[in-house]
Amino acid sequence: MKSLWSYVLLLVPVFDLLVSFLAGQAPAGESGRPPLLGLVLGGVSQLFGWLMLFFLLSLLYGLLNRWDVSGLKRVGRFLLVILLSTISAYLIFYWSFLATNGFAPSDDAILFLFQNLERLPQHILQTSPVAAAIFLVLSVLLGLLAHTVFSRTEPLLSGRSGLKLSGAAMVAFLAWQAVIPYAAPITPVQSMLGWQVADPLAQAQQSAIHFEQKQKYEPVTLQKEQRGPVVVVLIESLRRDLLELSPSPIPFLKSLQNEAVMFDKAYATASHSNYADLAFWYSQYPLRSAGLQRYPRGAAWRGDSLFSAFKAHDYRTAYISSQNEKWGEMINWLEVDEVDYFYHSEDFKGDTWFNEDDKFGVKMMIEKGVATAGKIEDSSTFKVAEQWIESLGGRGDFFLGLNLQNTHFSYVIPPGGDEPFQPADMGFKAVYFRWPEEKKQNVKNRYLNAVYNVDGMLKDFVSFLKAEGLWDSTTFVVVGDSGEAFYEHGFGNHSGPMYEEVMRTFALIKPPVQSSKRPGHHLQPVSHIDLAAAILDLKSIPVPDGFQGVSPFDRSEERPVFMHTNAIIKQNAIVEWPWKLLQTYYPVERLELYNLEQDASEFNDLSAARPELAQRLDHRLSSWVLQQIRYYSDPAYYSQLAPPKNLN
Repeated sequence: MKSLWSYVLLLVPVFDLLVSFLAGQAPAGESGRPPLLGLVLGGVSQLFGWLMLFFLLSLLYGLLNRWDVSGLKRVGRFLLVILLSTISAYLIFYWSFLATNGFAPSDDAILFLFQNLERLPQHILQTSPVAAAIFLVLSVLLGLLAHTVFSRTEPLLSGRSGLKLSGAAMVAFLAWQAVIPYAAPITPVQSMLGWQVADPLAQAQQSAIHFEQKQKYEPVTLQKEQRGPVVVVLIESLRRDLLELSPSPIPFLKSLQNEAVMFDKAYATASHSNYADLAFWYSQYPLRSAGLQRYPRGAAWRGDSLFSAFKAHDYRTAYISSQNEKWGEMINWLEVDEVDYFYHSEDFKGDTWFNEDDKFGVKMMIEKGVATAGKIEDSSTFKVAEQWIESLGGRGDFFLGLNLQNTHFSYVIPPGGDEPFQPADMGFKAVYFRWPEEKKQNVKNRYLNAVYNVDGMLKDFVSFLKAEGLWDSTTFVVVGDSGEAFYEHGFGNHSGPMYEEVMRTFALIKPPVQSSKRPGHHLQPVSHIDLAAAILDLKSIPVPDGFQGVSPFDRSEERPVFMHTNAIIKQNAIVEWPWKLLQTYYPVERLELYNLEQDASEFNDLSAARPELAQRLDHRLSSWVLQQIRYYSDPAYYSQLAPPKNLN
């Protein structure tokens, strides 16, 4: 019988190998997938890893069984079930992702999810409670089943034969990794670490990189007419082409065109918020290392933010957000000394929202606040902002940063909200990034309804500013932190490939009435980091040398726009208008070249037809990657020098 259970145990890695193989046959979107050979070799590599894991767990179980204290034995077994349930949850996610997308999640994506385990259930509960409940129950059941299997195989795997087996597997695994370039599905085909082996310092020095000496930030004396409120509203997933739709989902924002500078080609720095948001507030590219970008509180490279620049000029500052800023460690750079008032979803005490189209027994849990730390509904966020402004007692020199989230999947309609775009029913299986393509109009209409209601909230908030006598003197900024995809290129939402529907965002700056900057359309491409510099430029406030953005109001020539994403895929991009190059290095090595004037939808890849142009842009983009990594990899650089602004 024990022998039989051992064979059952070995079915897990066999199943893992099978899923890897079948995923190679699954249809994939325009983003591509790894070669079948890579998936098969990856499955074999995972087989080695599973053999080692089985040995270690069975050895742990054997030790638990030898404890003499029954209470400790029960605790130990309980902890083992928890561990096995966690492993089961990981496997369910891994296999589902692989089968759905045709490639495995990257090592950085998995690491990010593990770092956010505390918050991940809260987000899932709010958007997909049915899927969350099924996922949880299935993980626990598989954990209990695995515990039963281990209890019967422990004598086999924890003995000498198991030791020999796991040792051989470890040697084979290391040899496999050393010889095969894509042995593990979670290892990029061509990783940025591979680039670093080629001596990035030597290459970077050949790329005409110039680092400036760091300077102490020196505030200036502002005249009374130069002061006045600054309100920046960062809105989740706000596409640029919303301006062109009829009927308009953003009638109020569209009406502001006569008072504002509209940025026709404004690009996010990344396709996912944990990179794009802080890049905007700090005017720094999110690329700082070869792997997952993190935000340590004491990081010497943190630099100045918009908040610190205004704080240095005696402004009151606040950051008020609908999301949980612990997501991706963003809170470490937002709840800081230069922010006088910090508020995010964990500070919210009222009712939270949940996906009305996904009714389940967990509804009561959510309504009682279990998922409050996920996201809060934006109308509540506006109320907090209004209360903070009122608390200033009429003081007009404040800087307020708002982060709105109703327009994030699965798109929140506030209580009593309007839904003019139909059909918008989402009573079908839908998870982030992947949902039935034939339902894309329903999903897009739900998104447009969420946008429409946020637009109405913005109108009400501006009415509040007018009632307070602040509107005319206010610099009012609205920017989408990214766009949103609806299967234009084979996927939904964002966090994936950096096509225009995801990266080109709505962006406007309404200057004060007395400003010399006149309303109009700015047609040159700009990065979000440039918009941060533009805000300071409008207020005649010096731009910190830690800002990598350059105000579009203060330059005569176009600058290339650089982008970097490390989430569902890994990709770099450059826009040198009208050309755009996408440089994908996970899950496959791939170059794509598009002429955005002739092919705004990015359906005609010209990389093969224009190889010299593709090679030139590829070299320029790779040089930017190298200069970023070089700067942040050496304390001698980031402790004494400012981050580079230009790449010649």
